[in-house]
Amino acid sequence: MSTGEFKTFRTAEGDEDGKKRWLKMRKGVADIQRRAEISQKVNDRHASFLAAVAETEPLGKPVETLCEPVTWRGRRVRGLNPLASAEVQLLEIVSRADFLIHGFCNRDLRQLLYATKEVPIKEQRRQSAAVSRQFRLLQARTDPQARQHASLSDHG
Repeated sequence: MSTGEFKTFRTAEGDEDGKKRWLKMRKGVADIQRRAEISQKVNDRHASFLAAVAETEPLGKPVETLCEPVTWRGRRVRGLNPLASAEVQLLEIVSRADFLIHGFCNRDLRQLLYATKEVPIKEQRRQSAAVSRQFRLLQARTDPQARQHASLSDHG
């Protein structure tokens, strides 16, 4: 990742008396404190992601709720099928450590699920719609209060 993906709260270079705002992080040592802060947060998230959980409950119990249909935003959403290869692939992709920093978007999943370089715009739209439907499967089972946000702060 380049430093341009991260932001720091500062004034613009050459305008020391100007208003502070969230700007792209510079490559030099000027933003070293913010870089260290971000790096520590990334390391903490990665460590918690890699932490093993000792589970004594049979696998069927926690998976049971994922397999049942739910109502989300007034619409029925089918249950997940953890044995279907397409849904296993989706779950593997969204649980990758790559997405711990900035999260993921439709385009990220589309590129990983379909692994095609250049496709016609009509095919891109079809793939994007399919990914949106898969997003809905996951979102319907996510508690918004318990959701772990991917951004490091409100502004950057």
